[in-house]
This record gives sequence, C-alpha cells and structure tokens, in this order.
Amino acid sequence: MLNEWEMVNASDNKDNYFMGSKSMKIISLFFFMLAGILVANDVDEGLQAYGENNFQKASMIWERSCKQGDTSSCNYLGDLYRSGKGVEYQSYLMAIELYNKSCNRDNPKGCFMLAQMYKDGLGVKQDILKSVENFSKSCELGYSASCRKLGEIYQNGYSGLEKNYNNAISYYEKSCQDGELDSCNNLAFMYYNGEGVQVDKKKAKCFYGKACGNGANQYACDTYKVLDSLDY
Repeated sequence: MLNEWEMVNASDNKDNYFMGSKSMKIISLFFFMLAGILVANDVDEGLQAYGENNFQKASMIWERSCKQGDTSSCNYLGDLYRSGKGVEYQSYLMAIELYNKSCNRDNPKGCFMLAQMYKDGLGVKQDILKSVENFSKSCELGYSASCRKLGEIYQNGYSGLEKNYNNAISYYEKSCQDGELDSCNNLAFMYYNGEGVQVDKKKAKCFYGKACGNGANQYACDTYKVLDSLDY
C-alpha cells in the first residue's frame, strides 16, 4: 500500500509525464510546421528564380527541397532535366526518376508527367499501357488533365490500344465537371456526330456551352449559338 505522501508523488510524476509528453508533441508539431513553411519558401524561391531566367539557381533550390521530400520540387526539377535548363546536361532519365519519385508519393502532377514520358517514349521505350496506368493514378488523385488525356487516348486509340468510346466519355465527363474545357468540347463533338453514342444535339449544345468558357473557345461558343437558335 502506498502512503499518502507516496500517492501524491506518484500523482505528480504521472502529471509530469503527461505534461512532458504533451510538450514533446507540441514541439514536434512546431518543427513539422516549420519544416513545411521552409520547404514552401524553397518552392516559391525556386519559382522566382525561374521567372528571372536564373535556371541554375532554381535547380539548386528545387534539388535541395526535393531531397527534403517536397514532391512539387521534384516535379519542377524533373522539368528542368527534361528541358535541359539550369542543369549540367539534359536527361530524360533523371526527369523520369524525379517524376517517379513524386508519383510514388501520390503527387498527381508527377504521375501525369511520368505518363507523358511513357506516352511519348522520352527516356524510355514507348509504353502506352504504362502511360495509361500513370494517367489513371493521376486522374484518381484528382488531376483533371490526366482524365482528359485518358479520354483522348480511348477516343482515338493509340499505339495499339483499341478505341473505347465508353471509357472516353466517362473520362471526359469527369474532367469536364472539373473544368477541363477541352474535355467538354470533345464530349460535345462526340454527341454532335454520334461518335460512340447516339446523336444527341441537346447534349452537344450543353457541352458546347460549357466548353465555350466565357469565350475561351470561340468555335464552341458559335456552335452553341447555332444549336440554340435551332431550339436544341
């Protein structure tokens, strides 16, 4: 049995333990947030240097930030290696390595760029299935441009991959809802011409209206007006 004094000490020790544990969590959270702020500053500093055409400085900043785990910096550094700006030599292989690192950490832009490299056969043997795999991951992570790319691949067929209009429409619809005007335009075209679907001028008008984007696509705006004047 603990006497009263021992019980008080035990209670104090317990409180001190929990207070110490809580303090350590607060300190850890502080340094985690600080690290995030510093990395964000690195990204912005790199973008500023890039905007000033100081590509070498941008590459140094993004290389440091990428090593610290910032996937956006890995993407930007990959872009520099892909273009050969600010680095010792152009290297598609280095670009792929950086995009792959980013994609493995679920950065959708990294997956998008990796898919593009496989689609175009830059630094790797052209592989449309690998491209579709990475576009799909990027699309699932919410990157609408990847959904549009998948729609284009399935609408037109590509490098041995057969056309699949159902898949094309599904991906176009997803990206159109997310504001990809080209996807809206492609959907309108498919419904207007009955490509993979029955001709539906009302749906075509609807999607041309979305593709118009307040004048961003003049053809879509004009076609919408024509269909509207015909009471579709």
